[in-house]
Amino acid sequence: MKEPKILPARLPHILLNGITGIAVGMATDIPPHNMREIADATIHLIDKPKSELVEVMEFVKGPDYPTEAEIISPQADLEKIYRTGRGSVKMRAVWHKEGAEIVITALPHQVSGAKLLEQIANQMRAKKLPMVDDLRDESDHENPTRIVVVPRSNRIDCDQLMNHLFASTDLEKNFRVNLNMIGLDNRPQVKGLIQILTEWIEYRRETVRKRLQYRLDKILTRLHILEGLLVAYLNLDEVIEIIRTEDEPKAVLMSRFGITDIQADAILDTKLRHLAKLEEMKIRGEQEELEKEREKLEKLLGSERRMNTLLKKEIQADAEKYGDDRRSPIVERAEAKAMTERDLVPSEPITVVLSEKGWIRHAKGHDVDASGLNYKAGDKYLASARGKSNQPAVFLGSDGRSYSLESHSLPSARSKVNQLQVA
Repeated sequence: MKEPKILPARLPHILLNGITGIAVGMATDIPPHNMREIADATIHLIDKPKSELVEVMEFVKGPDYPTEAEIISPQADLEKIYRTGRGSVKMRAVWHKEGAEIVITALPHQVSGAKLLEQIANQMRAKKLPMVDDLRDESDHENPTRIVVVPRSNRIDCDQLMNHLFASTDLEKNFRVNLNMIGLDNRPQVKGLIQILTEWIEYRRETVRKRLQYRLDKILTRLHILEGLLVAYLNLDEVIEIIRTEDEPKAVLMSRFGITDIQADAILDTKLRHLAKLEEMKIRGEQEELEKEREKLEKLLGSERRMNTLLKKEIQADAEKYGDDRRSPIVERAEAKAMTERDLVPSEPITVVLSEKGWIRHAKGHDVDASGLNYKAGDKYLASARGKSNQPAVFLGSDGRSYSLESHSLPSARSKVNQLQVA
């Protein structure tokens, strides 16, 4: 009916698996890390306990998520996380061009492909992505993530389009980091990377010490019993005689051969079929093996250097057996910005027309007969200017002030009803 307080681990799983949770007045957000990197950093700290964070970060480059999306946080941000225990990690999807199409092959951690498709499709329905013609999900067993974005034409700037999608969808995502955990003092605390690994090394060293001591105690107990059994086999006839004739054979055995209570019980518990000469050879062979193991354990427990070597060997063995290469590449990228309404407007030739009474309109194309347009009663053509629909229209007033309007937002010149008066 016993249960362990702590399950011992040969690697710092709190960093390897990562965890997110919330309690009363506190929360924790620990990202997953690469096993080989953490193992190498731990081994380095065992050898050099006073290492600085910069040295440790030569091994631990940053978090390592299950997906192959890029970690684009600057190095300074990652260093701040590992120094203070707080910060955020930014991940961005991986894409490339196949002909005229954009193919997305990796999404940030925990991002749903279905939700992402819905986000992009909503923008297309709202006319906020006029440069996208089609959207397909070609993910299958061989390609777990393959989302295809088809631009409207070859003239579309794919980098600009993807930057807009990074800024406006889950193709780019921030992950909060809060390295809050219970340490050796059984109290929750936000810790830096070095403190986490140092405390784990101390915990691991004590765990291994207890394991070795437990095994040593078992060996010493067994050797003690074997010594008693050997006495019995060397005096087998006399032992059998005592057992047959004495009312209290245990006390007589202890008195006659100078053995302990445990040894006497072991002799009395031995089955008759084991009382053969061959057993003496087995006992001596087991004694020899156990003596070698006892000597090895006592050397380990008595030497800090040997203990450190054992710790490093076990950590390295697990890292080689279970570890893998980093999946999330760390690449510094420029910040993504969503396109404005002006950016989304196609660049088309337009003519902006101003009437004498200050009414303004725009007509598509440059071959517009501005003076021949319909004007309100008592009003007529004053001036016009040619430009592009994604360029601003600037007006200079008689008071010396200038005014700017988005030309694509001006009323159409199709009727005199749709006009805007410039004050």
